[in-house]
Amino acid sequence: MSTLVLVIIAIIAISLFKKTKKQRTSVQHRTNTLNTTQFAEKQIQQQSIQLLESLEIINKTSALDTLIGRIEFTSNIYHTFLNGCNSNRYLTDVQIGIDTYKTRYYDRVLTDFQLALLVNPKTENLKKFYTDCIVSCYIRYVDKQELEINKLVRKNAIDNRKEDIIKTGYSAKYVFKTHELTDNGHLETIENIRKRFYSYQKPTLSK
Repeated sequence: MSTLVLVIIAIIAISLFKKTKKQRTSVQHRTNTLNTTQFAEKQIQQQSIQLLESLEIINKTSALDTLIGRIEFTSNIYHTFLNGCNSNRYLTDVQIGIDTYKTRYYDRVLTDFQLALLVNPKTENLKKFYTDCIVSCYIRYVDKQELEINKLVRKNAIDNRKEDIIKTGYSAKYVFKTHELTDNGHLETIENIRKRFYSYQKPTLSK
């Protein structure tokens, strides 16, 4: 076999190798893109459920520590919705999450505002939700503590409950600072409740 023939064969072999490698790279790229897309879709579906679960807890809890933990969790995952809301599949994936949530928690009623935080995500609306819920959480907490105070007899036990209410109110106010929340009279509401317990007297039963 002549040298020229060997060179031609070698050129053809190299050309076929490059073409095959390019095809494999193209297939791998399409596979990676598909996997990334599917992951993003699943992430939105799963985190839609997690978001709705957290919004429900934030809206109903009377435990400030629970509320703070859920606010931090929600804030951490909310970027998924802010970044993904322009996707063509976004509403489809969100609806899958909503439907799954409703099936799982059939006895819970989602408010329009909670749904809007998911369907049309906006940071300012989420923060407004936080501020309203912080005040509501503190009020629920105080109501529970007052019921407990009314059952207590010893003065030091009553004073300890009053101190807890005052400290928890301060912590509630501090959440506004740590999460850069806008105050629209919320801090004044919390402070007015706190002040009541500096001179709070347990109601006496009328004879």
